[in-house]
Amino acid sequence: MKKVLSIAIALMMVLALVACTAEDTTKVEEAVAEVEQAVEEVAAEVEAEVEAAAAEEATAEEAAPAEEAAVEEAAEEVTYVAYTFDLKNKSGQGITELYIYPAGGATGASLIEDEWPDKDTDGEAYEFYAYILRPESDTFTVGVVYADGTEAEFTYDGVANYDKFSLKAYEPDGWEHEACDDAEDIAAMDALAAEGLTTDGFYPTYVYTEYAGYKILPLELKNKTEHDISALYIVPAGEAKDSRANIVEHFVDVDGNAVGGNWAAGKGGFYLYSYIYVPEDCTALDIYIEFADGTAAVESLNNSDIFSVDADGNAFNEISFKDAADPDLWKIQFDDGSEVHVNIQASMNAGLSLDGFVPEA
Repeated sequence: MKKVLSIAIALMMVLALVACTAEDTTKVEEAVAEVEQAVEEVAAEVEAEVEAAAAEEATAEEAAPAEEAAVEEAAEEVTYVAYTFDLKNKSGQGITELYIYPAGGATGASLIEDEWPDKDTDGEAYEFYAYILRPESDTFTVGVVYADGTEAEFTYDGVANYDKFSLKAYEPDGWEHEACDDAEDIAAMDALAAEGLTTDGFYPTYVYTEYAGYKILPLELKNKTEHDISALYIVPAGEAKDSRANIVEHFVDVDGNAVGGNWAAGKGGFYLYSYIYVPEDCTALDIYIEFADGTAAVESLNNSDIFSVDADGNAFNEISFKDAADPDLWKIQFDDGSEVHVNIQASMNAGLSLDGFVPEA
């Protein structure tokens, strides 16, 4: 700005020279030359500053995706596993909130909605089994809020599936943690896990499997296109369309028997509750749909919406095909309906994936 001001003053001087000493052309020409040189210098500086700012902006834009990718990669490295616990309240107080989470991690939602009674108050309800999905860890914190408002917590090492937590005192140093070895308790916990409903209603992004390099993607599919579907392919983005089987041709009932026919639309059809295996680093799907009545096929390539999570961290699990032509109108979200989780878990328990694909062990 100072240089621009100087140029303006110089121009005023030139005008003054022109007005007062017009006959002295030599001085005018020298002044004009000085002004022109100053203008060139300022223009060069401005151009350099603009180029530097553009380079800085470009660097920032390049860095942003890299930072986002790093965050996404870090999130994908979290391994969620199932834990079932036997929990007993012998503290002498009712408990209104109960949390179990990896030490230092997110607290998550309470495992109880109503007050959890002490054994002396209710000899049956004082004990219950919990089924939760948490990042894999062997160090967990158990935290409670007593009915009197007091908060207490204790962190345990060596935590594993089927463990028992007995809150035998009001003070947390009197609580006990041990492995459960009772066959009836273990059977009850297995039954709870097999049902598929988590105690706190939390369903994380991925449920990992015993197949190295793969993860399970739970899915609820709805045909709302108003057209019967004759072919549906859902494959990891970039893989060949025929790398997986036509899901419609692979329809099976709860016993694994082939159903056959097209996938009817709307109320005359049925919802699919199952899962597919995808590579552990998969972040998008290619979806292809063909219609039985000759309606033009539709495809959605590199669709990453199903890998999103809601505000509570629950993974999206529903794809509702609500339009036969525009995939942008499809509804992809998390469905918290209990029947969704029960039916998907039943498919998992039976080993009935949507397309029949199972990775090599």
